[in-house]
Amino acid sequence: MSLYLGIRIIDALDEIGFHGIKLKWPNDLYYKDKKLGGILVDIYQNSDLDSVISLGIGINYCLPNNKNFNFDTEKTPIDLCSIIKDENIDRSTVAGHLLKRVIENLNSFNENSLKDEQERWKDIDYLYAKTITIEVVDKQITGINRGITSDGELILEVDSKRIKIITGHIVG
Repeated sequence: MSLYLGIRIIDALDEIGFHGIKLKWPNDLYYKDKKLGGILVDIYQNSDLDSVISLGIGINYCLPNNKNFNFDTEKTPIDLCSIIKDENIDRSTVAGHLLKRVIENLNSFNENSLKDEQERWKDIDYLYAKTITIEVVDKQITGINRGITSDGELILEVDSKRIKIITGHIVG
């Protein structure tokens, strides 16, 4: 779900002039090697056994110029105000557009939604075809990023074999 919504958030931002944003599996938004934000999705069941989705979207709007944000990442963050420097960006307009598009896409989400986006993924994957290291449980695995499965698993090519990573953290 986070990958699907990430794709849809990129589309929504593109519609209002923020072009070139990419996703870093599984949930980070990047623009020109700088982190723009992230997406958190938690799916659980309530006491009636209904599925409940908690969704969080964090996108840097206008970061202050006098702050050092490199305390926990080797990548300098970026914000929407820096992407479109010459235009006034109304925070409410951006938030309203994103919210509208996210709700529309949540309502149309089904088991084939990510499968339909699988080919497109390589165009918006921040690390597609690059050598990456991913931390899975208590070990690190290095390989070439070969995209995602229709279920959103990361496909990693290691020693000419393709393995699927369900969850993990890209560390390099």
